[in-house]
Amino acid sequence: MIELLSRPKRILGSSPQIQSLQKIVQQAAIIESPVLIYGERGSGREFVAEILHQSSPRRDEPFEKMSCLGWSEELLERELDKKLERVRQGILFLDDVNEIPPRILAKAMDASARIIAACDGAREADECARQFGIRITLPPLRERKLDVPILVDHFIEFFASEFVKPVRAIHPAALRKLIAYQWPGNIRELKNAVERAVMLASSDVLDLADFSFLAIEDEERPLQFKIPGATIQEIEKEAILRTLEHVGGSTTMAAKILNMSVRKIQYKIKAYRHADQPQKAQKAQGA
Repeated sequence: MIELLSRPKRILGSSPQIQSLQKIVQQAAIIESPVLIYGERGSGREFVAEILHQSSPRRDEPFEKMSCLGWSEELLERELDKKLERVRQGILFLDDVNEIPPRILAKAMDASARIIAACDGAREADECARQFGIRITLPPLRERKLDVPILVDHFIEFFASEFVKPVRAIHPAALRKLIAYQWPGNIRELKNAVERAVMLASSDVLDLADFSFLAIEDEERPLQFKIPGATIQEIEKEAILRTLEHVGGSTTMAAKILNMSVRKIQYKIKAYRHADQPQKAQKAQGA
């Protein structure tokens, strides 16, 4: 959601979840309390920890990170001691903190470094929460589809520059599929997908074929009318309403996908609602 390839790091997105996250991170950065970041893998846990360091009073002190998976208790404690010695007054990020025995975690909490930790399970987060003064929850990408176009544009621009490719945009049909996709790997999966698509692209606009490696199933409902046989107005209405459904009601995103103005979509929605009202009234009277 979050992982952006820029300096200074910042959280991109316009969804309500991201707007709320931006405020919480901004507030948490200037507080000295330990922080627990809860979120699925690939949702930007380490990235948020880096932003907290970048925006904190300790920004000029060292930032160290450590994964707590796969260590024996003895080796974990030894490695943690080394990290704390190097970071001193800085910030230490502990990923998968639920793997640390309570005794060793308490030892880290008593050090002079500020501890920022992360885990990916709700149960693990609840068990660890009492050790931390602040808890930040990262929403999965599938719950904030409003941010997908913004992130896609960002990654296209970055990787086009990195690979010296002329790619400048994504076809609306391809973007529609990326919005519909559930992204089990979250932001990391989206970033990797755009990176691969840009690297292998043969034109300046990414299309569906450039994302053929993704298991994007066609989840669309069958049309309620036949083509040929439907009017242009019926087809347009279906396209607008289905696109709005895909993007959670955002007229801005729908306008981008459909290559229409936001004002026109808003006008059409108002017209559809007005047309539906007499039908509903007639049904009510008949009942």
